[in-house]
Amino acid sequence: MNFLNKLKLKQIEKKHKINKNEFSIYKLKKIGIERNKDSIIHLFLGSSHGMLGINTNFYKNCTAYNLCIGSQDLYYSYELYKKYADICHNLEYVYLTYSVFSAGYELQKTINSRFAYYYKKVFDINFKYKPHKTFLEKELNFLDKLTNDIYCPKGYTGYQESISPFNYDVAIKDVKSHLKHAFRNNGQENFVKEFAQLAKQKGHKLIVIIPPHSYEYKYYCKKIANDIGVKYTDIFDSLYNQVNDFKILNFFNNNNFNNEDFMDWEHLLPSGCLKLTKIILDEEL
Repeated sequence: MNFLNKLKLKQIEKKHKINKNEFSIYKLKKIGIERNKDSIIHLFLGSSHGMLGINTNFYKNCTAYNLCIGSQDLYYSYELYKKYADICHNLEYVYLTYSVFSAGYELQKTINSRFAYYYKKVFDINFKYKPHKTFLEKELNFLDKLTNDIYCPKGYTGYQESISPFNYDVAIKDVKSHLKHAFRNNGQENFVKEFAQLAKQKGHKLIVIIPPHSYEYKYYCKKIANDIGVKYTDIFDSLYNQVNDFKILNFFNNNNFNNEDFMDWEHLLPSGCLKLTKIILDEEL
């Protein structure tokens, strides 16, 4: 990248809070799924819990693809499924990661709302709500041009190992945020119903995965839930109340996972990720 482009990129990232590295993740995911569209049988959708929790490389011959992306809400998971339900014409299994926050989390109403611009530019998915800013067409076109030569390795299935340092203050803040989203009662869980209807129409099997969490996460989840006056045991009620045409794999309190499997309180290390992937694969057999 030449000096002028570096300077322009720095200005864009500072002014509009959009980021080349983040944008690249979306492009890489798109390149990978469209390259493997003829071989994909298993499609995983959801947030970072699925992105770091499902090792699709464990499946043979690129038959599984991880389209989970950090902060992906149920709306964007559903829209991605709609987009690729027919393009991946050998698709049989659709997995939706459903976390503590899923029932009330809306990407466009959070500090990560910039991700909605990436979904629009890369996947052509419409905004759920009219954005506060005008669509940054010129800026996103510039990012798109900068990442035209992005390298997508042969056999890429959407999963990449990642390890980040633990931060206690961030972990506590996340638990509080997740619980607030869980009890917003804004109907986001209805997208699961939409998922189930579309899966039935397409002849796909929908499996909802509640990912494992560490002892510390669950301890503080209970404690904070009590402090803010909500029932910890009710977190997933809105999901279970609509179970009909799909299966739930609930690993939230699964004893197969211990603290050695986690990089922080909620995201799995590569070793824990492989453990979860093997369990899910065994469920299909």
